[in-house]
Amino acid sequence: MPILAPGQVLRSRAPTLLVENRLEAGDWRFRLTVVDDSGNESAPTDLVVRVAAPTPTRPDPVRPTDPLRPIDPRIVRPQPDRPIRPIRPLRPPG
Repeated sequence: MPILAPGQVLRSRAPTLLVENRLEAGDWRFRLTVVDDSGNESAPTDLVVRVAAPTPTRPDPVRPTDPLRPIDPRIVRPQPDRPIRPIRPLRPPG
């Protein structure tokens, strides 16, 4: 996968192009020009891609004074009342 650089011309015969860039936050302009088999060049088309800055995440602490909220069962794991011990078979009666 190509990595695009400012001012770089990239030629491809495929109708799609997958690139692997790590773009900083901001607006980025890409220009596409198509050339057919006869050498005729199309008018350039500009595409502006806006990359948003990542938003930091922080945990949502629950304070004792908060009203009760529903608990998401996907994140709650049941805890056993006592430690799990090995199971020993019982002797048959008699």
